Amino acid sequence: SGAMFEMVRAVALNVPGTNLVTTVLEHPSSYDAMERYAKETGRELRVAPSNPVTGGVDVDAIVRLVDAGTTLLNVIYASNISGAKLDLEQIVARARAIKPDLYIIVDAVQHAPHGLIDLRKTPVDGINIAPYKFFGCRGSGLAWLSDRAAVLPHHKLSGKKPDFWDLGSSAPWQFAVVSVIADYVCWLGDGALKDGVIASDSPSPNPSPDRRALFAAGIERIALHERALLARLLHGTGAQPGLRGMPGVQVYLDHDDLARRDLIIAIGIDGLDCTQAVHEYGLRGVTVYERSVASIYSRRMLESFGLEGAVRVSPLHCHSPQDVDAFLRTTQALAQAFAPQATAAV
Repeated sequence: SGAMFEMVRAVALNVPGTNLVTTVLEHPSSYDAMERYAKETGRELRVAPSNPVTGGVDVDAIVRLVDAGTTLLNVIYASNISGAKLDLEQIVARARAIKPDLYIIVDAVQHAPHGLIDLRKTPVDGINIAPYKFFGCRGSGLAWLSDRAAVLPHHKLSGKKPDFWDLGSSAPWQFAVVSVIADYVCWLGDGALKDGVIASDSPSPNPSPDRRALFAAGIERIALHERALLARLLHGTGAQPGLRGMPGVQVYLDHDDLARRDLIIAIGIDGLDCTQAVHEYGLRGVTVYERSVASIYSRRMLESFGLEGAVRVSPLHCHSPQDVDAFLRTTQALAQAFAPQATAAV
């Protein structure tokens, strides 16, 4: 959050223009930073609406807000409520077609554990991630900046180089955590390439992939496994109904193109509000998260979808099909136990 505020501040205070563009689905660290510096600099804040069918934001809805006077475009890579991925490659290309020198910042905190971030295809000016989303520790965030963004005036010690952004002493163990995460993804990638699960991009008959290629293969293997888990959650198996076919369960913001979704599902259970549902799951040894209009972290997004709340189901690739089946059984039991007709009968 701190990194996002600093990146937005540097662009907003030092790059000319008449407006800032963002989306309604942004995390408060992005949205509030844009709102603050729009007010502070006297610029118009333009906000692209969400699409309640896909759970994301349409490319057209964003691009139509960009013009020659846009100072900064700030977008989220994937929704942390619906899992919908924004088409960042198209957003960057089309926005820069309108204004070639447009500054673009991206919040990739939610998406980073689920898909490859390729800055060669999406040449943005700033992007942030949070290691705790990917087996790391809370209390740190990482950001990358383009060469031109890095030298914009920003908070730093006077004696440091123009592109230096760290303040205070960094905690070495946080970097060690990130290194171990990268090693792990590369290990997955090496196995995927050797097993033929992922095709190598190398023209050599005996390729020796570099670290980046291993990481890319590992992330692709993660994405494929998670897509299979997502399909199982939605459709179930022959013996176990999935969320889409489960009486008493609502799947919000659901659409069929699973390639455009990270492994996140927003659901509701008849007879339970999201807070109660999360509690009942916890009593049964299942960790899920509430997303409620009572929270500053989800109110704006939920209201844009016309929802009061939702239970966020957000597994990771380390989960198995058996874990999914166990979750579906628990959900089915909750839906049956708290169904309005069952409660009325009691």
